[in-house]
Amino acid sequence: FYQYNIWEIGTPLTIVGTFVLLMVFLLWLASEIEVGYFNIPEAETEVAEGPMAEYSGRHLALFKLSSALKEFASASLVVAIFFPWGVSGYIGLSGIGAVILDLIFHTLKVFAVLFVSMSVFRAITGRLRITQAVSMFWSRILPMSLIGVVLLVIDILGVIT
Repeated sequence: FYQYNIWEIGTPLTIVGTFVLLMVFLLWLASEIEVGYFNIPEAETEVAEGPMAEYSGRHLALFKLSSALKEFASASLVVAIFFPWGVSGYIGLSGIGAVILDLIFHTLKVFAVLFVSMSVFRAITGRLRITQAVSMFWSRILPMSLIGVVLLVIDILGVIT
């Protein structure tokens, strides 16, 4: 399914830029699935006033299901961009068996990314206030992402030869 692998596009400059962007994506994933630093909606002081306090039963289940689907889709995006390797090509499978095996392997990679991002961020970080989280994205993560993109563009366009 994958035509190009981002890790094999260019030189070591591309690998450095891709690694920087991987770190940005993992921080984004942690904020998207609201763990660690970004566990703002689950704060004890905000639970009583939060939007989830008003829901129960089927409606709460739909919110929880949408949150789980968002987690899976976000981690799947990280896996598809940064870890696009399948196993069917290595074992020589083709056809529907290869598609099913690659789908299972992709799902395992998604669960691994979710496990690492959720457990690591929950274990080593506290919780930020909303203003601290916004400040962190503007002052640290945005410049980091711009540096990663600039490194990729410099290498792919051949500015440095």
